[in-house]
Amino acid sequence: MSVESSATGSQRWWWIGGGVAALVVVVVLVLTLGGGDEPDARPTATTTSATPDPSASPTASAPASATTAPTGASGTASPPPDAAPSGDPQDVPVPPLGAEEPVTGRGDEPVATDGIEVRVASVSATTTEAKGPGDVVGPGILVTLELTNQGRAALDTTGVAVAAFGGAEGVPLSPVDSDGRNDHLSGDLAPGASATGVYVFMSPDEGDALALQVLLGATFSPVVLQGVQIS
Repeated sequence: MSVESSATGSQRWWWIGGGVAALVVVVVLVLTLGGGDEPDARPTATTTSATPDPSASPTASAPASATTAPTGASGTASPPPDAAPSGDPQDVPVPPLGAEEPVTGRGDEPVATDGIEVRVASVSATTTEAKGPGDVVGPGILVTLELTNQGRAALDTTGVAVAAFGGAEGVPLSPVDSDGRNDHLSGDLAPGASATGVYVFMSPDEGDALALQVLLGATFSPVVLQGVQIS
């Protein structure tokens, strides 16, 4: 074989190899650029529904109600309208007699303690008759007290003590012992019997409430009568 023929053959194979390489590059480019058209290579768009899910729980809290329960001046809930008051505002403060709780009543209603019934028979306005040292002439009241013995033993009424108090401060009313109309209880009160006694006091100020305190003896509970009316 000649040298010229060998060179010519080498050039032919070089062109064939170059053509094959160029064809491979073209195929790769076509596959690469055309791969995006395949259905599986397309990105899938996510569709968001505009309709809210009815089963989903709302995340926002409901606004607090503007209506609140009424409160009193101290900030606590007001008591119901039909709540009973704790005490009569017209009651007069009366000091205790010892540690024993008194038996209380109102007006001329009878009050019983240890078998003895106590009742205010009447309270009338008067002018005191001052005859003793320290007594003065002025507005006064005549208190008629009635006792009824409902027990089985006689009661010695000589030791019965009556006191009067007036106004919101419970001011003691001075007894007018020298007034001749005093007729204090005395002597024995038999079972089933009744007796009355009269006691004279200076009058409370005009418009003041009146209360009476009655002590029958050391073995009896004190009696307090509130809301006593002056006629």
